[in-house]
Amino acid sequence: MNKYTTLAAVAALLIACIAFAGCTGTDTVKTTTPSTAPTEVATEVPTAAPSVAPTQTKESPSLSLTKDDNGSENTVTKGEIIKITLAENPTTGYTWQLDTTGFEVVSDEYVAPNTNLDGAGGNHVWELKAVNTGTYKLNGIYKRSWEQQTADDTTWTATIIVKSPELSKEHAVKEPSLSLTKDDNGSENTVAKGDIVKITLAENPTTGYTWQLDTTGFEVVSDEYIAPNTDLVGAGGNHVWELKAVNTGTYKLNGIYKRSWEQQTADDTTWTATIIVK
Repeated sequence: MNKYTTLAAVAALLIACIAFAGCTGTDTVKTTTPSTAPTEVATEVPTAAPSVAPTQTKESPSLSLTKDDNGSENTVTKGEIIKITLAENPTTGYTWQLDTTGFEVVSDEYVAPNTNLDGAGGNHVWELKAVNTGTYKLNGIYKRSWEQQTADDTTWTATIIVKSPELSKEHAVKEPSLSLTKDDNGSENTVAKGDIVKITLAENPTTGYTWQLDTTGFEVVSDEYIAPNTDLVGAGGNHVWELKAVNTGTYKLNGIYKRSWEQQTADDTTWTATIIVK
C-alpha cells in the first residue's frame, strides 16, 4: 500500500470518529421553570364552644337526724329528703345497718374523720327521699356483720310520718271536726265524710315508749310529737294525729303505748275509739 492510500485511510477513520462523536454528544435540554402553584389558603371554620352541662343542684335535706333523735317521731312531706348521721368506726368491725324500707336511698356513705389519727371514727351518713305517704320506722343496729344480734347491741330508731302536699294544703284551711284525748278511750263518735279527726295522747319518747296508732280507713293529714314548752330534762309532750275521714263506714282506732323493739304484752297501755263516718 502506498503512502497516499494509507493517508486516505487514516483521514477516513478520523472523519468517521468525528461523525460518531457528534452523534453521541450531550444535547443541552432547555427546561422551563414551572409556574408556582397558588398557595391554598385554609379557611378556618369557627367551632362552637362545647356546651356545659348544667350543674345538678343537690336537694337540701328537709329533716336532719342524729343519735340524739333516737326514739323521735318526725313529719315530712312526700318528696322531701331526710338526712341521718350516726357515729361509726369500721376499724373496730362495727357498722350501722339501717332498715330504709319505704324510702329511696339517695346516698349511703361512710365519711372518714378529718384526722391522721389511726383508728379514729367517722360518721355514717344516709340521705333518704320520702317517696310514699304513710308512717314508717327507721330501725338501725350497730354490730359486726358476721355476728348475731344480741340484746346488748346499740340500736337507733325514728318514726317518720310522710304526708302528701295536697293534704298539707287542705289542712291549712280546715279545722278538726272532732277532737279526742285519753279521756275518750272507749268512746263512740260520729263524723261526716271529709271531716278531720284530731287525737291527742300524752307521750314521752325519752323513756323509749311511743304511741303506735292503727289509722286504717283514714288519710293521715299530720302525725307528730309535740315537745313540752319547758327546759326540764325528760319531760313528756303529746302525740297528735289529724286524720281525714275519706270513706263512709265504722272504723276502730286502736293505739298501744310501748317500746317499738319490744313485743306487746297485756300490761301495755292501750287506747281505742270507734269512729262512724256518714
